[in-house]
Amino acid sequence: MDADSKCPVELLVTPTKSLVDDDLDVTLSGLRSWQTITLVAALTTEDDRTMLSHAHYVADHEGCLDLHRSSAHGGSYTGKHNHPRYN
Repeated sequence: MDADSKCPVELLVTPTKSLVDDDLDVTLSGLRSWQTITLVAALTTEDDRTMLSHAHYVADHEGCLDLHRSSAHGGSYTGKHNHPRYN
């Protein structure tokens, strides 16, 4: 639990299983207001290659982050995306 948060940080990703190009709903709650965070996504392919991406975000005034509403401010990509951009 973050020292300034009222509750533990919660990460919710739905659906729990998807294809690589399916849109995902990714939300976080329990962050500090305006907290900067970096999300990292990893995908292992059928031939055991690992693809990674990362993006920097800022939580809203309530300490929440919804990737449908928030833009990445740097990392592997910028802007709004409903699924990670893998390198």
